[in-house]
Amino acid sequence: MWSPLFNFFPLKNLYFFNHQMQNEITKPSEEQNEITKYSKPTGEQKEIHDKYLDSRNIIKLYSVEDLKCISKVDLYLLMDLDQYRDKDIPKNVLNHVYKQKKRQYHPDISRGPREAYLLVEKARDILGDKRLRKIYDSSFFNVQIPEDRIYQEDEFFEVFGKIFKEYARFSSEPVPQMDNDPISFYNFYLKSYKTNRIYIPIDEFFNLSKEERLDYTKKNPDKLTKLKNQDILQLKEIIRIAQKRDPRINSIINQIEEMRLEQEKEWSQEEIGALKKFCILLGKTKKINGRL
Repeated sequence: MWSPLFNFFPLKNLYFFNHQMQNEITKPSEEQNEITKYSKPTGEQKEIHDKYLDSRNIIKLYSVEDLKCISKVDLYLLMDLDQYRDKDIPKNVLNHVYKQKKRQYHPDISRGPREAYLLVEKARDILGDKRLRKIYDSSFFNVQIPEDRIYQEDEFFEVFGKIFKEYARFSSEPVPQMDNDPISFYNFYLKSYKTNRIYIPIDEFFNLSKEERLDYTKKNPDKLTKLKNQDILQLKEIIRIAQKRDPRINSIINQIEEMRLEQEKEWSQEEIGALKKFCILLGKTKKINGRL
């Protein structure tokens, strides 16, 4: 049906009007056209950036001899998989970082030892296999008996906190927090702690064939028992030193001693005399604050 409006608003004008509106809608803004460019850090930021990279570069963290020993190297750090220490690693993630690390530690690129390059492949095989990974986690257990000396409170919790955190990783039961009641904490490790560590050396086990791996536990029972007993003795020695040097326990002992001394000060001469006679009857003499 013909409309008189077309006389005032021709079709070609309608076309140009719609075309202009579409351009305004679809035309990207200047902000959208801006491309964010990455600029390399400079100055202080560059120093921080370089320190961070160095702290994760196994070529700078480990010697060549250490790189030959799987149990001495943190494979999670090597593969940038720290967030997966306590959970499953997706295959696509592991394969992705494997390709990256193969390039990063290639001798022609890193100018580093070939041992680092070979370790990347070992890390992929170990972290991708449940049994090998569990054996590695048990072998990568960097705990040594600390010095038997006096510690400041912050230093004590830093040193012994790391040690007990390592043991807690392999506990078959929930572990009480170290900053809670010290008596119950040490009693747990002395009486209730049960480890689920696998006492199989990863370096030796990794180089075996599949058939040899199946029979390893049966063929080496004495060796595995010896390793387990050594670990138990080490834990007991650590607990002994921790109890002796724990500032909280020392504080409790000091409070008890102060209470005892206060009670002794309140003794009457008659009580002291009676105690003296009792000691004589037993054939013993004992000084109490120099008064007997």
